[in-house]
Amino acid sequence: MYTPKSTKIDKRLLKEGDIVWSQYFQAYVEYVGNDLDDDYCFKYLHKSGYCIIYTSDIYEPEGILKELL
Repeated sequence: MYTPKSTKIDKRLLKEGDIVWSQYFQAYVEYVGNDLDDDYCFKYLHKSGYCIIYTSDIYEPEGILKELL
């Protein structure tokens, strides 16, 4: 199972298209933007669909993944 060893990211600093690891969803997600309620919307990379992350449990991608993205 993934253990976060990388840097935690502040959601307010994200730019559209940034890819991060969500500890809550246990998946890499791509930042899409904010919706009308100012929620942070993300798109799953491994399946279709979107999610909203309320907590600040997002991290930078690990090593080689960060370089590939």
